[in-house]
Amino acid sequence: MTRQPRAGGPSPTKTDGGRAPKAGRGISAKKLDDWVSEFLSGSPEAADDLKRAGIHDDETYLKNERLLSSPIGTALDEFRADFFSRASEGPLDLVRRSPRWFRSLEFERLDLTLRVRNVLVNNHISRVSDLDRYSETTLMNLQNFGVTSQRDLAEALLGTLIRGWRDAGEPEEGTDSESAPPHKPGMHGLDRWISKFLSEFPDRADDLKRAGIRDDETYLRNKSRLPGQAATELELFRDNFLTRGATNPVDLARRSPRWFRSLELNRLEMMRRTRNVLVVNNIWIVSDLDRFSDEPIRRLRYFGAVSERDLTRSMIEGLKRGLPDGD
Repeated sequence: MTRQPRAGGPSPTKTDGGRAPKAGRGISAKKLDDWVSEFLSGSPEAADDLKRAGIHDDETYLKNERLLSSPIGTALDEFRADFFSRASEGPLDLVRRSPRWFRSLEFERLDLTLRVRNVLVNNHISRVSDLDRYSETTLMNLQNFGVTSQRDLAEALLGTLIRGWRDAGEPEEGTDSESAPPHKPGMHGLDRWISKFLSEFPDRADDLKRAGIRDDETYLRNKSRLPGQAATELELFRDNFLTRGATNPVDLARRSPRWFRSLELNRLEMMRRTRNVLVVNNIWIVSDLDRFSDEPIRRLRYFGAVSERDLTRSMIEGLKRGLPDGD
């Protein structure tokens, strides 16, 4: 349910339709909660699994995804992220069609740039649903809010929506917060590539079992035991999986395999400026980035967009290379 505009304030505008995503056609006109029914329209064989887990919309998915088997959980994870990424025509369109739990979030829980955060505070925009008061024109007319801020706001909204309330705090009032799964670093993250691979190439299951490969760490230790073709397929699949959807270093750290989270950052290749900022702020290992779940890492002095991209790139390269020599 949308809020009515304040007296004398800007009124909301209707959004236009957009490109059809891979997840389905005509998605730009739908509420984002429709992703579950869209998934089932293409994979009706999963209906019983979702029914047993009590999943019928985005909120129940976030609460109960831990009840799903690994292959179906991975498939839903991928479909949901693709559906959200391709459905939005901008920050306002995203907000108006978002699930209820997301619309109730306070902006202080989102990973915003300092400029965007200041604009929202100065205009008394405290919750996601407060953006209903604005059209694209009136939003762009806010002081210090330009095209770059619009893009940064859209990225922050989409990133939080995809990650779910595990990284944004408690669900809105009225939801059963105790039944929502707690956030755990690496949960539903990059270690899932093995199960995703097997869901697409089930004939490789015996090869992986014989090699003793069940997660990313055992893959890195035992990949030499794989036959040539299987080794090539896994390496290509893993590289593609690790780089897809990596938007910032904090999100990447949370979703990384355990071996990588314990890695010292001085083992990664990065710019001197980026390294110096990490040292000054006592950020020594990858998991130290967890401290920035509620505060954007860009707020660190001298750590801007260039350093953020550099750190993300160096982390992806480190993930691809695998376990350091001697570990």
